[in-house]
Amino acid sequence: MSFSTSDMLRAMYQNSTSAVVSANLDRELTAMNPAAERLFGYSEQEIIGKKSQIIYADPRDYSRLGQSHFNSLDDEDGLAKPYRAKYRTKDGRVFDGETVGCPIFDDKGKRQGFLCIISDVTHRLALQAKLEASDIQLRAALASANEGAFSLNLVTGLGSTRGFINEFMGISTTDATISLERWRQVIEDSHRARFDASLDELRKRPGAQMDESFLAHRSDGAQRWLQIRGRVSEFARDGSALRVTGVISDVTDRQTLEQKLADRERQLANALTAGACGAWELDLEKQQITPIGEIRGMLGVPSSPVEIDAEYWLEKTHKDQRDLVRSQIEAFFSGQQSEVDVTYQLRDARTDTWRWLRAIGKTTDEKPGSRKAAGVLIDVTENMRLEQRAEESEMRLRGALEATGEGAWHLNLQTLEASITSVLSRMMGLGDGDADTRFDTWLERVHEDDQEMCREALAQLIEGDPDHIDFNLRYRSEEDGWIHLHNRGRVTEWDENGRPTMAAGFMTDVTELANTTEALSQREQLLSDAIEASTLAIWRYDRPANMMWLRGDIVADLYGEGRERSVPGQEWHELHHPDDIGAAYKSLDGVWSEPGRSQTIDFRLKTHSGEWIWYRATGRRPLVDGTQPANMTTGVVINIDAAVRENEAVEAERKRFEQIYNATPAMLHTIEIDSGEIVQVSDFWLQSLGYRRSEVIGHKSTDFLDEESARRAREHSFPALEETGFNENIPYRFRRRDGSYMDVLLSSFLVDDGGVRRSYAVMTDVTPLRTAYEQLERSNKELDRFATVASHDLQEPLRKISAFAALVRRRYGDEIDAEGVRSLDFLVDAAQRMQGLIDDLLTYSKMASQPLRMQSVDLDDLIADVIDTLDTSINESGAQIQVERLPKLRGDPLLLRQSFQNLISNAVKYRADGAPKVTVTAEMKDQELVLCVRDDGIGLDPKFAEKIFAPFQRLHSRDEYKGTGIGLAIVRQSIERHGGRVWVESEPGQGSAFYVALPARIVLGPADAVL
Repeated sequence: MSFSTSDMLRAMYQNSTSAVVSANLDRELTAMNPAAERLFGYSEQEIIGKKSQIIYADPRDYSRLGQSHFNSLDDEDGLAKPYRAKYRTKDGRVFDGETVGCPIFDDKGKRQGFLCIISDVTHRLALQAKLEASDIQLRAALASANEGAFSLNLVTGLGSTRGFINEFMGISTTDATISLERWRQVIEDSHRARFDASLDELRKRPGAQMDESFLAHRSDGAQRWLQIRGRVSEFARDGSALRVTGVISDVTDRQTLEQKLADRERQLANALTAGACGAWELDLEKQQITPIGEIRGMLGVPSSPVEIDAEYWLEKTHKDQRDLVRSQIEAFFSGQQSEVDVTYQLRDARTDTWRWLRAIGKTTDEKPGSRKAAGVLIDVTENMRLEQRAEESEMRLRGALEATGEGAWHLNLQTLEASITSVLSRMMGLGDGDADTRFDTWLERVHEDDQEMCREALAQLIEGDPDHIDFNLRYRSEEDGWIHLHNRGRVTEWDENGRPTMAAGFMTDVTELANTTEALSQREQLLSDAIEASTLAIWRYDRPANMMWLRGDIVADLYGEGRERSVPGQEWHELHHPDDIGAAYKSLDGVWSEPGRSQTIDFRLKTHSGEWIWYRATGRRPLVDGTQPANMTTGVVINIDAAVRENEAVEAERKRFEQIYNATPAMLHTIEIDSGEIVQVSDFWLQSLGYRRSEVIGHKSTDFLDEESARRAREHSFPALEETGFNENIPYRFRRRDGSYMDVLLSSFLVDDGGVRRSYAVMTDVTPLRTAYEQLERSNKELDRFATVASHDLQEPLRKISAFAALVRRRYGDEIDAEGVRSLDFLVDAAQRMQGLIDDLLTYSKMASQPLRMQSVDLDDLIADVIDTLDTSINESGAQIQVERLPKLRGDPLLLRQSFQNLISNAVKYRADGAPKVTVTAEMKDQELVLCVRDDGIGLDPKFAEKIFAPFQRLHSRDEYKGTGIGLAIVRQSIERHGGRVWVESEPGQGSAFYVALPARIVLGPADAVL
């Protein structure tokens, strides 16, 4: 059985989960599917024939969409047009709907109406807002907890950091991008290998967690303990770990507290120890123990033999501590240990019960052949029991204190040293556990107006008159800023002279109570002052009477005059925009149902002139006497219309930029540098290469290049972009979706967009030019081969002419007259000069065709090599070559070397009387690097300043100065291939200055050499 297309469409219409509504050309509703009935609460029969305005919450949306969408659906193209609008259900609920509107045509192609497919996206938009708020809260939490967040790309070694870790490393910004190597430099050398091992473990086991503590060096030189916790948060396509994300905490204080706690527990154990129950002596040579006193009865050994084997003692030791005791005995035997202090359980043979013993001892003076150790045994069973009960009691007390938000303190009235529990420790930023501090340190956080009161209370405790304290103070908490504390305590210990030595007490956070009391007493005055000094207004809503009271500029905005007015509740709600009234009701209900808690809401009110103005109201239901909620809600309201309009303009501008970016007829893409992934691409880029946007976004840009272009991008272009901030006309070959290739020239620049580095690139299709270039390259290769063959064929007869002329002179020199010999000399000289011209011509030809090999060139090293090459002519002439500090640049080292060798060689060759002086300098001028080779030689007439750069152009005879006249032509060709230019400034007899100007973009540094 087959179904027609209409049957399938009807089934889809009836069973679709999206609401579908249709209307005729007059925008009257004609149909509504079941999903639409459930969404809007109307039945199809109720709605048919009514204007579609009934389902819109904002009349302006209805009018605007009628002009921008539904009238335009008359177009013959029949394209669907998406939009977002606010809708209202039958019961008054307003929701955000994403809608696609499309025209309906009859069989003859005539438009009959339109169809709207509507999806409720209110929940999704709310989740997006919560996500943005969560990010803000995360930043605040990291800052307050002295923690930092990080994200590290395990492949590129680049990552971002946020929070206190940037300040730790001396970085001034909140968010920063750093390399893995920069991170490793902070870590102590001896801990670096463990840090690397942790990262390697994540690479091997992406599901593992990283939790390590390392010593690190802060930017001010201090050494601190850092704890790094993280896990793999992003995976590559092959499932390997790509990115690890986590938090970094300063745990130095915790490490110190843990050590102090360990010392304290050891001291407590020593203090609780009482009642020796025997002694022992260990013969280290015989490996036997001699128990003395009550211990013999515990062990159940007779009075003789006196000595017993160590194994017998171990058999009586509890299995949980047996290995510990064994290791202590073996350490004595091997000489690795000279002292012991160990606590363990021993079975008492007399009562068949376990007793806790503490063994203390050390080695005695050793004599030849007699090594012994001795000590005492103390029964600490009762102390261990009491300690366990004390710990249980303390845990219950701590739980009670934590539950009530109270912190306990113990103060030594003689040393002013104090021990505090976790609640107070967190207030002082000392961690989550108990801590030790001093009264002076605690006092530094007390409000300056309350410090004298605290000193007087301390003096009372020290004098014991009275022996108790009870007062409130203001305190700067590490977690919550300024808070109010209720401090009470009393003297707990006295010395033998009756003077107080110890005091203890509790502190309770009473901030909420203090703030409420203070707010109720000062609210009217503060709000009145604020109203007079600013554009703030205050409101008070009497719920039983359903009256709203307003005071401030808002009264004149709404009613045209006055600064104070009482408004009935119904009239107040009628002033609200229809889209905002629901949120306003909900906000008032929330304030009423949660006394003491503030809420803030933004909404629009209609002014007396008919305009809709945005306001922001904040308020709460106060508590009377700190406990009973009042029968009113109160708060402040401020005009935020300008800010809202500005935000809307900014958002519109952002959307306009995205539309221009996508619609521009150019190949554009944006890459996130750390990941190398494409995050934005223009429509023309997609059209040119044939891909869909989903196939491009999130993928690496190199995935769309051929193998050679991808390698060049990774090894050269990306590093150059990070080093200079831009790339210009880089040739790449892109692979189209159909498998064909497109040759482009790519230019890009680097931008730090809020801590995320991105590359913005534009590409030009040069595929036709590439084809022409390949043809030209083939022609050049043919010309090169022709020049090589021609030069070889020309040089061969020249060599014969020179050889046979020399042979004639040698054999027949006696028979030829002087004029004949002179003619033969001319012939040989001419042949040799012709051969030199051919060699130089071949060099000139090859330089024009060989590709540039761009790389980093240190001009200081290059000029030094040139001077070494010209050493003979420099020494013969006595020339003095002075070279200033020169920069590094990106160029072809061979072409640059030939250029400067010709310039310096000419400066030495064309010298005047005396030893020549030559200087080489560099400076930045008008976005160019200008290099100058200056001499004090014979100079030249300015009218020949251009002629000398042409091939084979000479200004002097060969008898005066040797050469072929092609050297300066090579200089010009080399410099122009680097995008530069060359010229000379000279006067006869005044020396010459040859200038080489290169574009500033190829300069790599150092900057101080040229700026």
